[in-house]
Amino acid sequence: MSNQKIIEDADQTELEALFNSSSPIDAGITDDKQASALDTLDLIALDSSDWAAKDAELDNLSSNLSTEINYRFQLLQHAYPFDINGSNIKLRFENTNLFYIFCLIISKSKLKAKKGETAHNQKMARLFEKITLKIIQKSLGEFAYSHHFGFPREDGLGIIDAMNQLQSQLDLKNEMNVSLLPYNIQDLNKQKDLGIDQIIWIKRPDSRKHSHLFLLGQCACGQDYVQKYHDIDLKKIESYFRPFTYVQPVKVMSVPFILSDNEINRVSSSAGWLFDRVSLSSLYIKFNDIREEFNNQIIELISNSIPHGEKFKASYFFETLQHGTGNQTPQQIPISSPIVKT
Repeated sequence: MSNQKIIEDADQTELEALFNSSSPIDAGITDDKQASALDTLDLIALDSSDWAAKDAELDNLSSNLSTEINYRFQLLQHAYPFDINGSNIKLRFENTNLFYIFCLIISKSKLKAKKGETAHNQKMARLFEKITLKIIQKSLGEFAYSHHFGFPREDGLGIIDAMNQLQSQLDLKNEMNVSLLPYNIQDLNKQKDLGIDQIIWIKRPDSRKHSHLFLLGQCACGQDYVQKYHDIDLKKIESYFRPFTYVQPVKVMSVPFILSDNEINRVSSSAGWLFDRVSLSSLYIKFNDIREEFNNQIIELISNSIPHGEKFKASYFFETLQHGTGNQTPQQIPISSPIVKT
């Protein structure tokens, strides 16, 4: 099973293929090779077994990296935006899964802008929330509905006002009835969204306005995503409502990173139903209307992202997107006004 380093090395290989159209699979371990070359200066006086150990270590890294790349292809098939050709991977220019590329860029970027810097990376996180909300809802069938609850909210509401509107916005009877005690109000004034970015509910197949199945979603795009596995505290949330829901809600977590199978198994009991880059990308490619709605926004935000935007705009892939030869939406990509952190 892949460890976190191998996953990050595979991401680096994919970045190289994105910017250069193709890449050797072991491009992700270039830094390891360079470090090994420097280390050999310390090995000159040592016996051949030490040299052999170094070579074996690099061979093992390369083999693990190849296994990880091939596993991604096996999981995603046509939804994987790269083709594997021997020891190389090549970017697909037709029907490219732009959401996978989007998640790759997010996972290799820092989201918080310094004072005076544009905050396009944070806009990527907001768009990630919107897209994942739609594709998860749509994948759950005709009785599934969704509501964005996370901060910042488009209507500008604070946490208590947003909670008070849930019952009417979700068209519920009795459930999500806010009932706050003084100590609750004091606690809520320190919060933004109760750890809930998304609410998805599967309605009963009749006209009853209660006892639906609710999914409470958390999105985590920063490198500290592992610290957010416990962000949604159902018992604490239930203390703010009388009642909250009649059917026990399901926690959902979406991340732009790739999680190993072992990691998913390990944390699912606490984080809930996990959707990583592989899971989400496999859904995105299925819905043409969602792709048409979001592909241009994805390209725009990647183009303005830091530190990868300039390399992306210099790539042949971006040129094909601009001229409509990559079978994406064939129009010029608008450049939005920057958001500046103050």
